Amino acid sequence: MWQRCLTAIVGIPLAFFLVYLGGIPFFIAVGILSILGMHEFFKILIPYDIGIMRYYAYFCGIVWQAAVFFQAEFRPLMLLLFLLIGFIIYIVNFKKLKLQDFSLTILGVVYVFGLFNYLNLLRFFAPQGKWWVYFTLILIWSNDTGAFFTGRYLGRHKLHKIVSPKKTIEGALGGIALTTCISFVINLLFRYMSLPEALVLGMLASTLGIVGDLWESALKRIGGVKDSGSLLPGHGGVLDRFDSLLFAAPIIYYFVQGLIFH
Repeated sequence: MWQRCLTAIVGIPLAFFLVYLGGIPFFIAVGILSILGMHEFFKILIPYDIGIMRYYAYFCGIVWQAAVFFQAEFRPLMLLLFLLIGFIIYIVNFKKLKLQDFSLTILGVVYVFGLFNYLNLLRFFAPQGKWWVYFTLILIWSNDTGAFFTGRYLGRHKLHKIVSPKKTIEGALGGIALTTCISFVINLLFRYMSLPEALVLGMLASTLGIVGDLWESALKRIGGVKDSGSLLPGHGGVLDRFDSLLFAAPIIYYFVQGLIFH
């Protein structure tokens, strides 16, 4: 527990400071997290021996995030080119690569680089982007906190005993309840949305955060590892710490852009 607290004491102010700075520092921070997360993804899947396609994954992810940051107009074409070049790499190395090498590479790029990139989209292209990234971080930390303590003291029924035997239904409900309350309170202070929107957005972000947590647990179960890494004491790796955020950030981004509720 003390390691989790120490990591939070250092990590939370640093995260808020980087969000406040925005610009290149925030972009670089997201890029570093993405690269570390991609490394952990491939490390988890060592039994599948993805091979040379992993280097292509780093290339695609870094170039895509840079294109988004610099607002490149040919981004849709880039996605098609990435896929086409991936096909060519697979065909040229047909004897060395398996179909799972290609499919898992694409999955990793979408999961890690693609979802992390929503933090860039929120910060740089959403109205009041800085505020919305703060809001997203607070909701996810609330969800993790509520789920952890509720599950620890009240947890009785397993949420998914195969994928994540330590997580409980009570913990999940506690996370959703606390996140929804925090969303409501924050909205009372800043009035960025209506009351129903604040409540629904809090529940959605929390629920998707739980899905993201279970998804990463499923990956680790497949790879036969306990944690995705050991970079963050008390938390594990980058994916262990940001798994919920990766799934929650897109829904908040699309809400801000007016594609949800509006």
